[in-house]
Amino acid sequence: MSKEVKELRGGRWSDMSDMLVGCWWSCVLSVSGGGMVVMGGGGGWRDLNDVQVFDGGTQTWHRGPSLPKPCYRMSAVVHGDLVFVMGGLGMDRAVWCADIRDLVSH
Repeated sequence: MSKEVKELRGGRWSDMSDMLVGCWWSCVLSVSGGGMVVMGGGGGWRDLNDVQVFDGGTQTWHRGPSLPKPCYRMSAVVHGDLVFVMGGLGMDRAVWCADIRDLVSH
């Protein structure tokens, strides 16, 4: 399972800092204010509840608060400072909402 992250700049792919936890498939990604948040997904043959936050300013990752349950194949939408996660397997029809500022400052 890879934790490798690549960035496309000027038509060339270059290395970025590796994620803390590798995700194989079906994670959800949210981008806001020069950073990004990777939530859930699958890795190592298990469902994940990990939240990984990338700070674009420092080019580093840190852990955010874990999702309430492991899940994958969900969708996310950002509205203002809020990220809504919904529709995934393992979520039992729930909609989760988090303030991105809480994720980034955790």
